[in-house]
Amino acid sequence: MANCTKFNIHDLSFSNTTVGLTLGFSIKNIIKNNSFVNTNRYGIFLQFADNNSLNNNTVNKDQFSDNEKTGIISIEGTLDENIQNIIKKCLSIEPTS
Repeated sequence: MANCTKFNIHDLSFSNTTVGLTLGFSIKNIIKNNSFVNTNRYGIFLQFADNNSLNNNTVNKDQFSDNEKTGIISIEGTLDENIQNIIKKCLSIEPTS
Protein backbone atom coordinates (compact mmCIF):
# COMPACT_ATOMS: atom_id res chain seq x y z
CA MET A 1 0.00 0.00 0.00
CA ALA A 2 1.35 3.45 -0.82
CA ASN A 3 0.37 7.04 -0.04
CA CYS A 4 -2.33 5.98 2.43
CA THR A 5 -3.59 8.14 5.28
CA LYS A 6 -5.79 7.01 8.19
CA PHE A 7 -6.54 3.52 6.87
CA ASN A 8 -7.54 0.72 9.27
CA ILE A 9 -5.90 -2.58 8.35
CA HIS A 10 -7.27 -5.18 10.76
CA ASP A 11 -8.39 -8.76 11.28
CA LEU A 12 -6.57 -10.15 8.22
CA SER A 13 -4.39 -13.24 7.70
CA PHE A 14 -1.29 -13.23 5.50
CA SER A 15 0.53 -16.50 4.83
CA ASN A 16 3.10 -18.03 2.50
CA THR A 17 4.10 -14.71 0.92
CA THR A 18 7.40 -12.87 0.48
CA VAL A 19 6.18 -9.90 2.54
CA GLY A 20 2.96 -9.95 4.53
CA LEU A 21 2.16 -6.22 4.43
CA THR A 22 4.12 -3.35 2.89
CA LEU A 23 3.19 0.23 3.74
CA GLY A 24 5.11 3.09 2.13
CA PHE A 25 4.88 6.87 2.10
CA SER A 26 1.89 6.63 4.42
CA ILE A 27 0.84 8.29 7.68
CA LYS A 28 -1.50 7.72 10.62
CA ASN A 29 -2.65 4.22 9.67
CA ILE A 30 -3.73 1.58 12.16
CA ILE A 31 -2.49 -1.98 11.66
CA LYS A 32 -4.03 -4.29 14.27
CA ASN A 33 -5.21 -7.83 14.97
CA ASN A 34 -3.51 -9.31 11.89
CA SER A 35 -1.73 -12.64 11.52
CA PHE A 36 1.44 -13.11 9.43
CA VAL A 37 2.59 -16.74 9.03
CA ASN A 38 5.49 -18.01 6.89
CA THR A 39 6.30 -14.72 5.21
CA ASN A 40 9.66 -15.24 3.49
CA ARG A 41 11.28 -11.88 4.31
CA TYR A 42 9.14 -9.62 6.50
CA GLY A 43 5.84 -9.83 8.29
CA ILE A 44 5.32 -6.06 8.17
CA PHE A 45 7.55 -3.75 6.11
CA LEU A 46 7.21 0.01 6.55
CA GLN A 47 9.18 2.50 4.46
CA PHE A 48 8.90 6.29 4.65
CA ALA A 49 5.80 5.73 6.79
CA ASP A 50 5.19 8.01 9.78
CA ASN A 51 3.02 7.84 12.90
CA ASN A 52 1.48 4.46 12.13
CA SER A 53 0.11 2.33 14.96
CA LEU A 54 0.87 -1.41 15.12
CA ASN A 55 -0.97 -3.36 17.79
CA ASN A 56 -1.87 -6.97 18.50
CA ASN A 57 -0.35 -8.33 15.28
CA THR A 58 1.22 -11.79 15.29
CA VAL A 59 4.22 -12.59 13.10
CA ASN A 60 5.28 -16.24 13.13
CA LYS A 61 8.03 -17.72 10.97
CA ASP A 62 7.83 -21.49 10.91
CA GLN A 63 10.63 -22.10 8.42
CA PHE A 64 14.08 -20.56 8.06
CA SER A 65 16.45 -20.41 5.11
CA ASP A 66 19.45 -18.27 4.25
CA ASN A 67 17.15 -15.28 3.57
CA GLU A 68 16.88 -12.48 6.09
CA LYS A 69 13.99 -13.07 8.49
CA THR A 70 12.59 -10.01 10.24
CA GLY A 71 9.25 -9.73 11.99
CA ILE A 72 8.63 -5.99 11.59
CA ILE A 73 10.94 -3.46 9.95
CA SER A 74 10.58 0.30 9.61
CA ILE A 75 12.96 2.18 7.30
CA GLU A 76 13.10 5.99 7.21
CA GLY A 77 9.93 6.49 9.20
CA THR A 78 8.49 6.75 12.69
CA LEU A 79 6.11 4.51 14.58
CA ASP A 80 3.50 5.31 17.19
CA GLU A 81 5.11 4.98 20.63
CA ASN A 82 2.55 2.39 21.80
CA ILE A 83 3.52 -0.74 19.85
CA GLN A 84 2.46 -4.15 21.16
CA ASN A 85 2.80 -7.17 18.89
CA ILE A 86 3.68 -10.84 19.15
CA ILE A 87 6.79 -11.86 17.22
CA LYS A 88 7.70 -15.56 17.11
CA LYS A 89 10.64 -17.34 15.53
CA CYS A 90 12.05 -14.21 13.88
CA LEU A 91 15.55 -12.84 14.05
CA SER A 92 14.65 -9.29 15.08
CA ILE A 93 12.39 -6.27 15.10
CA GLU A 94 14.32 -3.48 13.42
CA PRO A 95 13.47 0.22 13.46
CA THR A 96 16.08 1.93 11.28
CA SER A 97 16.63 5.47 10.09
